[in-house]
Amino acid sequence: MKVKYLQLWMMTLLVIILHACQKDAAVVLDKPSIAIDEVGLNNSKVAYTGNDLHLDAAVTAPAKIASIKVQITLAETNYGWDFVKTYTMPYAGSKSADFHEHIDVPETARAGRYTLLIIVTDEAGNKMQAKVNFEVIKDLSLPRITEASLKTVSASTLNYSGMIQAANKIAKLVVEVQSSAWTKTFTNTDQEMVDQTSYRLSKDIDLSGAPAGHYHVNITVFDKAGKQALYAYHLDR
Repeated sequence: MKVKYLQLWMMTLLVIILHACQKDAAVVLDKPSIAIDEVGLNNSKVAYTGNDLHLDAAVTAPAKIASIKVQITLAETNYGWDFVKTYTMPYAGSKSADFHEHIDVPETARAGRYTLLIIVTDEAGNKMQAKVNFEVIKDLSLPRITEASLKTVSASTLNYSGMIQAANKIAKLVVEVQSSAWTKTFTNTDQEMVDQTSYRLSKDIDLSGAPAGHYHVNITVFDKAGKQALYAYHLDR
């Protein structure tokens, strides 16, 4: 009888251990994943000095995102433009995110082939990285906006101002305000601006229909040669 009870006890203990192991295995979460969708405008993998580098990637982390790190280095030599930044908000705490950022490429950046590295870390400490090459080009004929300012005038109005310079003459200015819930595009072809090589801009943007939330504001200037430069801002309202 004692032997039978001992065998029964051991079998029960084994079942409990196996059940606990299965339960622990069930809560093991996958590592983060990254899919880089765009580097440069329309995924051209080209950036211009004095302009923004457009970056977009789909990030997932079943254990929730803790941080997203971006590192840029010149691929050809050790001397060039370096960029390192770790992003938390508004991505931290989410299981999936559209990582959408615009990185300023300085005027002094050396032209050449660069490597962009994205490293995602989740709240469990797991890491995943993705890498892609792109090119930095110096083109002094590109249109540009200097002394730029985006400010809130009222609860429903933004004002954007700056100095537009375009060696090939200004064609138009496009302002896109977008969030997950609301998007609107404003196109400016004012007669006094078009065909000018320089123009002092001050434009009000009507957001009366926009709900509260986090917004991307993309401002693009186009010239008569078909070249463009995009400037990106973030807005909370």
